[in-house]
Amino acid sequence: MVLGTTTTAQVINPQVMADMVSAKLPKLIKFTPLAVVETTLVGRPGDELTVPQWTYSGDATEITEGTAIPIDQLGTKETKMKIKQAGKAIEITDKAALVGHGNVYGEATNQIALAIANKVDNDIVEVAKTATQNITEAPVSVANIDKALEIFADEEDARYVALINPKDAIKLRADAGQNWLKGSEVGADVVVSGTFGEVSGVQIVRTKKVEEGKGFLVKVSSLQTDTDDDAKYGAFVINLKRDVMIESDRDILKKTTVYSGDEYYGVYLYDDSKVVKFGGA
Repeated sequence: MVLGTTTTAQVINPQVMADMVSAKLPKLIKFTPLAVVETTLVGRPGDELTVPQWTYSGDATEITEGTAIPIDQLGTKETKMKIKQAGKAIEITDKAALVGHGNVYGEATNQIALAIANKVDNDIVEVAKTATQNITEAPVSVANIDKALEIFADEEDARYVALINPKDAIKLRADAGQNWLKGSEVGADVVVSGTFGEVSGVQIVRTKKVEEGKGFLVKVSSLQTDTDDDAKYGAFVINLKRDVMIESDRDILKKTTVYSGDEYYGVYLYDDSKVVKFGGA
């Protein structure tokens, strides 16, 4: 029998909390469906890695009997991805843990996971700003949505998602009128959770992370859901170095426990051809 006082730090295992945050993180990153999540990151925060970007090699050609198949080269270019460290710390008093309503530690886990997820989402918006395709108009009318769609020249079976400011989304819905499809009516085809609606085959996602008058139209390949196929890659890649690390520190004088969580990650624009910016360059 072990004698002594049981503390909250003993009751809550940081590794258990880390596993919970790691499990929640991919689901809480709102823009995950627009990207591919990898866990092969190697390096330290501040390191800048060179990562590949592939370009389409062109359509297949009709071959006549006795002639050789034309040989195309895989188009490739390089871009940079900076390794970052996102962290969040929460302090819990013993009193809050004992008399607080609800699951205090469960809420702390949610808050840490949500904070890190929001940071990754912020970075996806930032790398989207580096896309080269754009139109000068704001995403406030069906005509402007259609104009952005026209930039995608190919005929690939794909879905489209527009990330726009909530104020612009209201204007777009008013302009669409009866052509507007409610988010609840999109059904199983929804790409991003919380989709506001759909017009011209484009799912509209409201986010305050995008400035009013700006926004991004993202093409989501139908193959992205095939985890065994390299063609799954969409516009973005999220690369995680490891599972979230949770550590705790006990203050015996204040009778509090601090839980801190951090994640090493990198985000980059993998396919520039799958993003069109609203509001100009």
